[in-house]
Order: sequence, then structure tokens, then C-alpha cells
Amino acid sequence: AAARVGATSLVFVYVVVAWVFFRATSFDNALAVFRSLGAFELDHANVTPLVQLALVAAAAGHLFPDRTFAWLRGRFIALSALQQGLALAASALVLRELSDPRIVPFIYFQF
Repeated sequence: AAARVGATSLVFVYVVVAWVFFRATSFDNALAVFRSLGAFELDHANVTPLVQLALVAAAAGHLFPDRTFAWLRGRFIALSALQQGLALAASALVLRELSDPRIVPFIYFQF
């Protein structure tokens, strides 16, 4: 099992490193990405406080037991259709606010 986890991790790292070089406009830009990752800087222009809050909330969600999510699911199901719709609309608005306003073209359209 440990060998499989190790092999999977190596493939993941290889793919992520390859993506950096694939997306970079030059070799120097790709190296700059790795330098900035190695610097462990906490201030990033594209990570707004709202995105940071969402990341912290998502990480904290892993700490809750399954029964918490089952309870939340039960509460959502108990809501009326109108209340469910409003909750989903509010979720959609939050997701829209977290999204990047720039339209990034599909990577394979660049060739």
C-alpha cells in the first residue's frame, strides 16, 4: 500500500511540474513560478481574502464528522422548495464571487 501511495504521489508531482512548464510563456517564467513557490510567500495578488476564507472553511470542513454533514443534509431536505432554491441561489452567488473575472481560454485552443 505504501508503494502505491508513493507511486501515485510521484506521478502527481510529475504532472503538476509538467503543467507549470506547459503553461509558462517561457522557461524563465516557469522557473520563476518554482522560485516563488520555494519562497513560501503568503501574499498573493490572486488570492483575495474571500478566497482565503473559502479555503480555510473547506479545510475546516474535513475536521467535522460525517454525522454533521448528514444532519445538514437532513435540515436542507426539510426546507421548503422556496427555501432550498434561495439557499442554492446564495451558494451560486458565493461561487460567482470566488471565481476569476478573467476568462482563461482552454489550454489546447492555444495551439
